[in-house]
Amino acid sequence: MAAWRVGILAALFLGQGACTSNFEGEPQLSTYDNLHEGRRGFIDVQEYANDTALAQMDGLYIAPVIIADGVARDSGLSPEQIEDLQEELRGTTCRSFAFSKLRIVNEPSLASHEIRIFVTGLTTTNVAAASASWVAGWALPVAVRAPMGRGSLGVDAEILDNTTGEQAAALKWGRQASLAADGGFTEHTDALNLSSDFVDAMKDIILEARRREDAPTQHTERDTCDKPDVARTIQRFL
Repeated sequence: MAAWRVGILAALFLGQGACTSNFEGEPQLSTYDNLHEGRRGFIDVQEYANDTALAQMDGLYIAPVIIADGVARDSGLSPEQIEDLQEELRGTTCRSFAFSKLRIVNEPSLASHEIRIFVTGLTTTNVAAASASWVAGWALPVAVRAPMGRGSLGVDAEILDNTTGEQAAALKWGRQASLAADGGFTEHTDALNLSSDFVDAMKDIILEARRREDAPTQHTERDTCDKPDVARTIQRFL
């Protein structure tokens, strides 16, 4: 393999290893005492799962996504872009969990548990750098982002028992877009794309716990989850 191609692949590999973003701010979860060190995908996280509680979960309500104080203001994103991110996190959580045979409900009174999602950190995509990388990618065997200007996202989330108020699961997660990620052409593209990585990590925590307890699969009623916003999805990549 040519030396320049080896260099590109090495940069991608190193970039993957530097994807974790640690956001520290005001505490959002009901408790952080249960968290322990874990690893999800390429990144280190702090996580918790009560296997018995998650196995007994029957009906999960997804609360509106909260942006921690100051995060939206400091990001410089418009109110519409912040709303996009909130909708993306909530919608992706609903669709991914439902597809994975968990029961999602739209009324808190019908749920045994509730998931609360807090955006604790957010940095924007450098659109100029992302666009330049996209153009340069046409001449390279793999797409490579500039090291600077990659967006990031930090999320704290927990599942609470609606009867006892006790924490059944929790995750403190943060990641920067990888060098191989397509930055798109909006300032919040990386954050939108990283939403699915957070959702996958949270989903896996739940499913692994339920498998350990041999919990049965569940069913989500049709039309419980909103359909993906096609226009918003296209906007990221055009």
